[in-house]
Amino acid sequence: MILSKTGRVCLILLPALLFSFHFYRLLFAAHPGAGYSLLTGNGVSVYSTAPDNKVARQYLDWAVSFTPRPGWLGADRLPELRIYIAPTLEEFDRLSGGRLPEWGVACALPGEKVVIVRSPRIVPLWLEDPKEILQHEISHVILEHWLSPADIPRWFHEGYAQYASGMW
Repeated sequence: MILSKTGRVCLILLPALLFSFHFYRLLFAAHPGAGYSLLTGNGVSVYSTAPDNKVARQYLDWAVSFTPRPGWLGADRLPELRIYIAPTLEEFDRLSGGRLPEWGVACALPGEKVVIVRSPRIVPLWLEDPKEILQHEISHVILEHWLSPADIPRWFHEGYAQYASGMW
């Protein structure tokens, strides 16, 4: 098949545009929009909207007091952690970059030291304890912080997060 100069340019630009769109989505994922309040303490920042400010205080307290198992590993605190409480499913999808199934209630972006949690107002039924879920996601961030730049297998990440958060 012979392509015109325009066709060759399109074949070259199309992958670049697709990559740019994906990069753009990831770049703006996990950044709060307008209307978020901020609570901070001991290197933890919690972003929430007005209906979730009380929950934000609880999440801040849980995050600051969390020491992952085994306890001696938690001596090396994270220099920073950002927690976002998404007020809607659409905002949860935007913040997470659309990487989660509709039943997911929280996720971690370990390399960015970010945890994103759905507001309890939009979760019809919590199957797990919200404190354990938050600490599970924080465990992913902590593990990445300790072992970076190692390529950590997902099974290990999940197993450690289950153990460190007390879910197992």
